[in-house]
Amino acid sequence: MGITLLFISIAGMNNWFWDLGENPFLVAVLDIFLWQFLYPVTLFIYLLKATKNEALVKKAHYFFIPFIILSLLNLSIVLQNIYGIYKFSFLTKDIIASFYKLIYLLSAVFPILILGLSIKYVFYKNKANDTLWIKSIWVVMLVLTLFGSIIELIRWLTDTRMPLTYLWVLVTFFTYWLVFKGFYKFKLTNELYEIKIQTIASKKSKKKYTHTKHSNNYIDNLYELISEHKIHQDPNINRDIVAEKLGISSGYLSNLIRQTPYLNFSDFINHYRIEDAKHMILNPDFEKYSLLAIGLEAGFKSKTTYYNAFKKELKMTPNQFKEAHQ
Repeated sequence: MGITLLFISIAGMNNWFWDLGENPFLVAVLDIFLWQFLYPVTLFIYLLKATKNEALVKKAHYFFIPFIILSLLNLSIVLQNIYGIYKFSFLTKDIIASFYKLIYLLSAVFPILILGLSIKYVFYKNKANDTLWIKSIWVVMLVLTLFGSIIELIRWLTDTRMPLTYLWVLVTFFTYWLVFKGFYKFKLTNELYEIKIQTIASKKSKKKYTHTKHSNNYIDNLYELISEHKIHQDPNINRDIVAEKLGISSGYLSNLIRQTPYLNFSDFINHYRIEDAKHMILNPDFEKYSLLAIGLEAGFKSKTTYYNAFKKELKMTPNQFKEAHQ
């Protein structure tokens, strides 16, 4: 994401000087490269990695081809028309005008196309723990891209270049938001790491579970997966994975869970996550950590699922639970 922001910033700087009517040497050099065909690709690769679809990253590298080809063509025009290093007979004024007309159109279409291709991975094949963060980035980038694409379409239709001031103000606010969220997520990641170390080191932090011995061995094995292997602490655990571990079908696992005090697999797993969260909230060793970090360490995938499950079982939020036991 940092690389994407860098490319967007370079494009913004180039356009800012263009709006001012100035063309410093560095900006002139940077303007040779068509950054509007580069940042959508790096954004797409970031989204693939963030949603844990890394296997597709190599295929995504093919989207760099438009940037490379169009930038080379632009370089040949610049070297001929501005620096006069050589002259190609086929690069006539009409050809050059048509080339830049095509650039305006592609600049409007290409980023939208890339974002469209990423919809499947952001909203349907998103395997990340924090999907809201990735979806938020996608939505904001869509708004910014649509704004920029409309401006490029107007230029394609009318040959009129509109000022990009408002677009780059929005980009600036987006960058500030990303930095703020980045520091917040870094703090949260650091807390999760410390909690993990604290859990390993502290005997008091190890939650003990008890259950009545059941006549069905599969149910006893299920409780063993909770007690010994802590499967509930895996945010990606699901009914199919647990059924496979037990050597039974998913449907039979659902029937087994209905023989416990819980209605379904989700309630069953969340109960033990809540037990872990309660244990850490009441444990002085974890007092300095945020409630969200504790919930994520317990196995919840997001703040929303954590708070909803907590309130469903205990009729109070984690904050209220902590206050009630202070």
